Amino acid sequence: MTPIVRGRKLTFAAYGLYQGLSLLADLETQSYWDHITGECIHGEFLGEKLEVRPLLHTRADLVEKENPQARVAISKLSRRRDWMTRIMQIAIKKKWLPATFQRQFKRTDERLDAVEMGLSIWHGKEAKFYPERLLEAGPIRETWQGISLTIRIHPATKIPVAEVQSEGKEKEILQVHAMWYGFVATFPQAEIYSEES
Repeated sequence: MTPIVRGRKLTFAAYGLYQGLSLLADLETQSYWDHITGECIHGEFLGEKLEVRPLLHTRADLVEKENPQARVAISKLSRRRDWMTRIMQIAIKKKWLPATFQRQFKRTDERLDAVEMGLSIWHGKEAKFYPERLLEAGPIRETWQGISLTIRIHPATKIPVAEVQSEGKEKEILQVHAMWYGFVATFPQAEIYSEES
């Protein structure tokens, strides 16, 4: 996200959870922002939207290999954050959510298990979820919203990624590796990829 609103540069920090997802706030006005869509959901900037760009999960060693000029900053997690990260990794593998997260969201969609991991993509108000278990069989190639895509598990990061194959202005697509409950809370109308579709 580009942190400039109405010509004013804002400073963001994680302020808590909303619908079981990280909630951002700017330090200048304490307005709350959706970290996926970039929309202000409460406060002085209500109705404003930050410019959102694709952000891929990767590793520092891969960034340095692909772009030797890149500057990589690696921060050390606090003990509390390190502990929470480990808890979430276990939660993902065991398909359960810690009580802290369960209290933060109301289950609104039963089409998939709440903690189903997958690749979530969106373009405007349209969104689609690709369950990770279906990607383990191999890449998925399809055209969605007029954009030719290959969805696959990246061989180095082991994280799902959507790659645009179309010619023209659409070179990238917004995407996030996420659990179903969080993505559908943001995009209640999201499609789900199935092998029959």
